[in-house]
Amino acid sequence: KRCLAFGDKIPQYSECEDGRGRPNLLSEPYMLQLSQMVKYYIRIGVRMSQKTILSCARNFYRDEHSADPASNALGPAWFHRFLDRNGIDTTLYDPLDTLRVNSATEHNVRNFYERLARTTVKHGFATWNPNFDENDPSGEMLIWDESKLHRVFTFDEAKLLLAYEKGVRGVRILTIRGEDNPRPSATANDAFAASVMGCRNLAGE
Repeated sequence: KRCLAFGDKIPQYSECEDGRGRPNLLSEPYMLQLSQMVKYYIRIGVRMSQKTILSCARNFYRDEHSADPASNALGPAWFHRFLDRNGIDTTLYDPLDTLRVNSATEHNVRNFYERLARTTVKHGFATWNPNFDENDPSGEMLIWDESKLHRVFTFDEAKLLLAYEKGVRGVRILTIRGEDNPRPSATANDAFAASVMGCRNLAGE
């Protein structure tokens, strides 16, 4: 047979031919292929959920045994044993806070306000303030034309994470023990987040 993940040849054998212990649901070659697949996605920053990994394990079982596993065989207990056996840990991660921290550099903040100022002056919504002092925290770079404030809009987007656990700030992600894995930019869970958007003009309307 060939493993569904990579098409590699899979040796067929029993891990408990001598009758000792409880046989694993997946043979060692299949377990290794599943582990390699999960670690591959962790290393490229794709978050795989428990549901996704268990679904892959069921497909591997069907490929190896030509039958469905028992309904209670591949559940949370098996999932956590699989992680521990293959050197995979779970950790809490708040992607929104991480993105904000990584993006809020002096260069990015200065670049944003300078581009905003150039654009508003270019289109006649404001003029440069000749007395602006960048060392004054209350200084204003622009002098706005109040008659045009109703034509200038601010737009904001907020992301709501739908995968939060109750009482836990952040989401649980998988990391490989001993490695500094990238934080996920994508997720295998379609219900991971939703966006809320809103806008208003500078006249407060």
